[in-house]
Amino acid sequence: MATKLERIVCGERLLAVIMRRGIGEELRQQGKTVLFATPDAFGLQLGVHNRSSDEEIEGHFHIPFTNIRELAVQEFFFIYSGSVAITLYDSPENQQALDEVIINTGDAIVLNTGHSLRFLSETQMLEIKQGPYRGRALEKIIIAARS
Repeated sequence: MATKLERIVCGERLLAVIMRRGIGEELRQQGKTVLFATPDAFGLQLGVHNRSSDEEIEGHFHIPFTNIRELAVQEFFFIYSGSVAITLYDSPENQQALDEVIINTGDAIVLNTGHSLRFLSETQMLEIKQGPYRGRALEKIIIAARS
């Protein structure tokens, strides 16, 4: 069976994790109730649940982190509808394109590297990234245009 979970790797570095539409059904077929696809060290934890109607998760709070330094900023996109080509880049210093992935309606991705987006059709997309927002000058290194 083709997996609905993809990991884009360059060398030993995990650039992106993609959960394709239908991953919940794939989880059900494997007899699993939950899968976290991102490494424990990622700032964004991407998980999918496959739960029955009688299950419950007990009420809880999450304990705040007391000190976080040098945590990589990651972004999450979920495609409600449409199609997006995402180019993945290696580092702020080199700015070399490494790969391109296409995500479509129902797909989700966590990005752990530089990237650009090209919308292939009219698209509705949810984006989540760490905050607080520091302002554009402190948030982004713009990738130089290639001739």
